[in-house]
Amino acid sequence: MGKGGLRVRAATAIRVSLIMLGFGSAAAMAAPPVTFEYVSQFGQFGFLQFPPNGFGRATGVAFYTEDELLIADYGNSRLQRCDIDGSNCEWFGRFSGRRNSPGVFDRPHGVAVREDGKVAIADEDNHAVQLCELFGSCTYRGDSISESNNPSRALGRWSFPNDVDFDAEGQVYGLDTGNNRVQVLARDDLSVRRVFMSGGTALGQLDGARGIALAADGTVVISDTGNHRIQLCDTRANCTGFGGQGSAVGQFDAPVGVEVDHLDRIWVADTGNNRLQVCDREGSCQVLGSGPGYVFNAPHDVSVHPSGQVAVANTEDNQILLFQTEAAPANDALVNAGFNDAWFNPNTAGQGVFINVFAELGQVFVAWFTFDAERPSADAPALLGEAGHRWLTALGPIDGNRAVLQVALTEGGLFDTRPPVPTVTEEYGTLELEFVDCETVLMRYELPVLEAAAGTVTLSRVIDDNVALCEALKAP
Repeated sequence: MGKGGLRVRAATAIRVSLIMLGFGSAAAMAAPPVTFEYVSQFGQFGFLQFPPNGFGRATGVAFYTEDELLIADYGNSRLQRCDIDGSNCEWFGRFSGRRNSPGVFDRPHGVAVREDGKVAIADEDNHAVQLCELFGSCTYRGDSISESNNPSRALGRWSFPNDVDFDAEGQVYGLDTGNNRVQVLARDDLSVRRVFMSGGTALGQLDGARGIALAADGTVVISDTGNHRIQLCDTRANCTGFGGQGSAVGQFDAPVGVEVDHLDRIWVADTGNNRLQVCDREGSCQVLGSGPGYVFNAPHDVSVHPSGQVAVANTEDNQILLFQTEAAPANDALVNAGFNDAWFNPNTAGQGVFINVFAELGQVFVAWFTFDAERPSADAPALLGEAGHRWLTALGPIDGNRAVLQVALTEGGLFDTRPPVPTVTEEYGTLELEFVDCETVLMRYELPVLEAAAGTVTLSRVIDDNVALCEALKAP
């Protein structure tokens, strides 16, 4: 719950891969200690706008900005946007006898914020997911606009959805709790793109799951509430997991909210045990319990900001608790010649990019071998290769661990022949490269000449020969 995606539009020709890392069973040794310092709290029981900061059970929380929170006010069927200290709270949304309408909520449970400012809501008793401009219009995906709000198993319909999150493309992942599945919705119109998971106790199956979060690499992390465990999955329901019912470290009792933070740690609202747990992907966990000045009472959600601020929806006490943990460290991965390589996305094998770093010049050059967004006609001429193949090139300056490149399209030349001189279309679009580490590069692209041709691609090396060089050249 609570973590948004990147500020990009949806891709049409290229999709972000969901890269599954290797997961093991629960480790015996404890996870590295987590810094966790209590800061403050706000909230109390209240209906409508009295008293101030009154919640009718706060079930979901997300950072809207570093200094603002969004809270799913379940009992009041609205959202609240509050300053981090609990002041200046504003209502958004409303309840109405006419259910199943955009902007009308009926017991919203989970909330997530995309980096373009849009908000996704798991609208539980409307059996719907909504995507809204805060204090603006909403797009509704669920039952048709009518008085009926019966749950359904049809695509795009829901049974008591409990949580939502965004992937790097801005697509919405809705946790369809009553149907024991996840629905992936397009970022703009919320049309259904994929459905995965089913009911049961095996890995890849769910029992009343109530929390979902997307890791930076696309891994789908699910709080499998009825099975008292955490699952880490791709969108084909290939999953690993850890946990089991109990109160020991690494065990859970009806966990609800889940979050993956900026250090790739998994935060779990271990609701039945009245505590949080912070775990690595192998299931090595640290328990964070009640302490001086605060008491956990059925916490339903947790959200972590890269600044290290932690917000917890302390549901049964109608409070939001604030803590401080480690902030995102400065990334010391110097962009260097070790990144010179062939890179690709496993979901779109057959196309990829060559990255060339000219460190002394402070420049990055990229050549992208891809395909037309729309296929040419079958009789389109190709002097070499295939008519739909395209090369894009881009050049731009290095700025920290990023580089913003201007894209050019070259066409008109003949294979191994000088005349005619090829024509180059400058300012064809932009690429932004983020060098995450020596094995991962995020490539965000925007090509205005092609309708909706924008998105984010997670790139991996074709081979790892240059990883050691990259690590050796990193800043000390």
